[in-house]
Amino acid sequence: MGITLNQLYEKIKKQFKMEVLSGQNNMNVEVSGVYYMEDIDISAWTRSGELIMTTAMKTVENPKWLQEFIDSLLPYHPSGILVNTGGYLEDISQDLIAYCEEKQLPLITFPWQVYLQDVNEKITNLIYQEKQKKNDMENGILNAIFEPEVEEEYEACMKKLGLDQYNAVCILTVQLKAKEKEAILLYFWRLILKQWNRVYVVENKEEHIFLFYGTKDIKLKEIILAAIKECKKTFNVLEISIGMGTWVSHYTKIHDSYEKAQLCKKISVRQKEDMIVFDDLEIVGLLMTCNQEMLKEYYRKYLGDLAVYDKENGTDYIHVLEAYLKYNGSKRETAQELFVHRNTVSYRLKKIEEMLDTDFSDLKELLKYQMAVYIPYFLDIESDELCSDTKK
Repeated sequence: MGITLNQLYEKIKKQFKMEVLSGQNNMNVEVSGVYYMEDIDISAWTRSGELIMTTAMKTVENPKWLQEFIDSLLPYHPSGILVNTGGYLEDISQDLIAYCEEKQLPLITFPWQVYLQDVNEKITNLIYQEKQKKNDMENGILNAIFEPEVEEEYEACMKKLGLDQYNAVCILTVQLKAKEKEAILLYFWRLILKQWNRVYVVENKEEHIFLFYGTKDIKLKEIILAAIKECKKTFNVLEISIGMGTWVSHYTKIHDSYEKAQLCKKISVRQKEDMIVFDDLEIVGLLMTCNQEMLKEYYRKYLGDLAVYDKENGTDYIHVLEAYLKYNGSKRETAQELFVHRNTVSYRLKKIEEMLDTDFSDLKELLKYQMAVYIPYFLDIESDELCSDTKK
């Protein structure tokens, strides 16, 4: 994570005589940059997380200009608004302060005697310094995940984060498909920070890795689900896939939490679920501790013939069974998932039972197949490849 608005404020408030008027409880957000603006028409040029600075000179002509200016910026999620008072704008009304508080928007003032360029330069330098530190931290976290055996490559980073003082660490992996990807991810992060600030985010190719630390007693699942709901409400169209690993007892075991989070994310993508939590997989999660060859043999034993039949006949019985298991045996929900009639689902399930010589009304039998359908996720391989040598 880069420098937060609260960290910036603490570093420069005395030098520039700044005062926070609203949004004090929402200052634990990353500041991606600082942008000086006096024109509502260019609000769309701003990026999520930027700190917007203004003298509000147009309030001389339009007393309501500052609120209109703030309204124009809100859709782009600024980290806060810096207003230079005492020149064009003598002070800020209580109504506007209350409005910004309602919007949870940090509104900060500094006096006319302070040079704008000095403020801009100081903030820019602090952001740059923090970005340099951030790069070092990200490299350390990635080393802990992908090269856990080389502890000297990440030990210093872990200690800087304070992870040597905590006995609980958990990894969350996030994959997002959306036009406003960067803005959504930053907003998602900020929502989480309101509930729990011991979190660091690292970008790795097309995914974002969230590292949570502190205590496993926090209701992390509820925090994430609430953040997803708010993001969907704010950005309307959103396809998000999240995998949550287990809490591990030490930073040297982060890679274990990451691997489990990755597998859960793959299930999330395939089943089109917003989030899959490893602990919720229960007995299915035990499969992950098995030897890969054992998993392959298990899959071939229970679903090999069905996978081969699908490949040779162009059917999708594996997908039907997977949907049926996903919805705990509900034919109605399975039909909705597959966009077919319920009777079609019943016919295909009957056909599958005949081919597998089993009875899905027997819970013990059903459990075997419930475990088997997850194996391709764990091995990151297609079902037909798994069974390439099944038919002799």
